[in-house]
Amino acid sequence: MSIPLRVSMCLIYKPKSSFFWLTNSFEPLLSMTIRLPCNSATIARQYLKFLDRSAKRSLLSLNLTGNGMVSQCAAWLEWWLRY
Repeated sequence: MSIPLRVSMCLIYKPKSSFFWLTNSFEPLLSMTIRLPCNSATIARQYLKFLDRSAKRSLLSLNLTGNGMVSQCAAWLEWWLRY
């Protein structure tokens, strides 16, 4: 599951106008604890997409004829794309 960019993960509302400081103190804390793992997951997902495309291109560009190498590479590629 992936969430599109620029979608809010959480919204913080101040319960009363006198508690304005509460939201201002929670915002940096949430930003520090949530932003790094989400950023890392997004970057890892982009790397995985790139590696999948590269694996497809490299397997398709190889001229594997004889001895059933084509079917072995196709099976490996199917397995790789499943995970």
